Amino acid sequence: MESAPSNKHEQQDSFFTAELVDKTKDALSKQLHTEWRDGIRTGFEANDQSPDTPRLRASKDSTGEADAEWFAEQEAAGVEFPTDDKGNKLINTNVAYEDLPPSWKNANIGAANFVVDNIVEDSKTGKDVVNDDYIEGLSSRIHDQWMEDNSWQKDQTPELFVPYDDLPESEKAKDRDHVLLALDALTSPEA
Repeated sequence: MESAPSNKHEQQDSFFTAELVDKTKDALSKQLHTEWRDGIRTGFEANDQSPDTPRLRASKDSTGEADAEWFAEQEAAGVEFPTDDKGNKLINTNVAYEDLPPSWKNANIGAANFVVDNIVEDSKTGKDVVNDDYIEGLSSRIHDQWMEDNSWQKDQTPELFVPYDDLPESEKAKDRDHVLLALDALTSPEA
């Protein structure tokens, strides 16, 4: 496991400012989608497909209300959406963060909020949030939260719906990266 270098992540004695926390959450939500998308695009290229191959998914908006305006704007601009066998409109998630519908942005925002809020709250209680054990523990909590938020995917990716300790290292690294990215943003000298 990659350890957090002590000279890069130094826990601040004072608590993080609200402005820094908000800025970190916003940047992290965008970065999480960008890194996910980069992985998808690399996978497409490895299989001799265009990196722009659509990755179609149903809306994460169970009520249909959060994405209704977005769908209307897209359709008014001439975008046509394929549907699944239940009639749900399918969204191409292999797009820039700015082009995602609200429900998919909200999923990234929720993930960013979860990791940043945990780091901030844990640091307030005096926990050392820059050591390997903490990073691994929060990574495990991130995975648990992901399973809860994405239970609809369980049939599609059952290998990911296991305890964190049973994940392959490549999947653990994704959760760990959430923590390291947030720590970088919260503790960097420029922050």
